[in-house]
Amino acid sequence: MKVAFKPLPPVSDPKGCSIVDPVEISALPDGSALTPPAQLSCETAIAVVVFMRDVAQQKAISILGSTIKTFRQDSAYVCRARNGTTKLSEHAYGRAIDLGAFITASGDMIVVKAADKVDENHDLFLSAVRAAACGPFTTV
Repeated sequence: MKVAFKPLPPVSDPKGCSIVDPVEISALPDGSALTPPAQLSCETAIAVVVFMRDVAQQKAISILGSTIKTFRQDSAYVCRARNGTTKLSEHAYGRAIDLGAFITASGDMIVVKAADKVDENHDLFLSAVRAAACGPFTTV
């Protein structure tokens, strides 16, 4: 299966938000889904796919014993300022994505949140993915 990249026309907003080379991504090469589909810059979409394939899936297999079937994203492109400022967010340029949950092939839902010691493997998985994201992404 190929990555489901759908090229989109350039995005421009009077507030200054823009994406020169936007794509919509909804599926990954391994058959997992990104839901809802995310509008991102092409460069960011590639980084997200590589990270999900090479890091998140591998951590899920080794820590959770299952692959990830669905990556739930809570925010991709949106024309908005950073919280508490007037400076535009990286989301306003299609260079950011917020993952809200991982749903495994075995049916577990791992919600992105602070460790709560309810499920040690979920906490370990989230911690490992968060730490690994600090390399390819600037804000985690």
